Amino acid sequence: MRYCPRCGKENDDDAVFCKSCGTDLRAGSQTGEKSGFEKGMEDFGKEMDNLGKRLEREFEGFGKGVETWTDSTLGIAGPLVWSLVGLLVLFLIIWALGWLGNWSPSSGDIGSFLLANVWLIFALGLLLSYGNFFSRRYREQFRWVQPVFTALGLVFGLWIFSEIAMIVAINLNIEILDTISSIISTYLAVIFLVVLVIGYVVFLVTILGVVEENRTQRTGQQPADSPRPPQGEYRRLYRSGRSRFLGGVCGGLGEYANIDPNIVRILWILLLVVSMGIAIIAYLLMWILIPRNPRDMWE
Repeated sequence: MRYCPRCGKENDDDAVFCKSCGTDLRAGSQTGEKSGFEKGMEDFGKEMDNLGKRLEREFEGFGKGVETWTDSTLGIAGPLVWSLVGLLVLFLIIWALGWLGNWSPSSGDIGSFLLANVWLIFALGLLLSYGNFFSRRYREQFRWVQPVFTALGLVFGLWIFSEIAMIVAINLNIEILDTISSIISTYLAVIFLVVLVIGYVVFLVTILGVVEENRTQRTGQQPADSPRPPQGEYRRLYRSGRSRFLGGVCGGLGEYANIDPNIVRILWILLLVVSMGIAIIAYLLMWILIPRNPRDMWE
């Protein structure tokens, strides 16, 4: 019999791949040796990853610099100015699409759609810009409405995407785009409610975590089973394998905020009632998107 070096599963002597985890059982693969091509691809992947992280830091720094300059120079008029700039760019895009419409009907129809909704797009963009401005400048006073702006911005972008996808599908007869557009259009309200529920769950858990952290700082005690990282260190949200009934979502939120997971579960039940079941979809999405805690035992 042959045992898998990765999971320890027993396999037949002539097995090429492990029947449990799929690991290559051939002799060359168990030695850990890599060919020159594999090493080159691995090095290339690492270099691209480092490049991506460096570009992300550069863009993040540039974005923060622009925000700081806008807030200090333009003040409350900043979102209006940038929205007007965006409106000008939108008109240029509409003009370019109209010109391309002489050769591509899809481009002309997309330009017509944008032109017909240009002021709605401008108004929503202005609303989102001011929402971001007030949430950034007056974080404590306006953070309770941030989930609304997040859900609104996501649904707004999905609506534009679905309409453009529908135009392309009709002109080019692409059924898959037609199906995707129909699904998005049908469930826009559901998507809005799901994102809103998730946003307010995270908001309430964060609030409770801040209260618990302040209480801990006043008493000078720190729970031993939920150590907090040094100030400024990034903390990753995981699903909990120690405190879970289903997927460990509520347990993970509780551990992240350093509060009793049962409090999160009670809040979740209340949201389940208030949202008329929409919270179930939100829970399933978080179950899928949030990874397991690698420090916990999972059966």
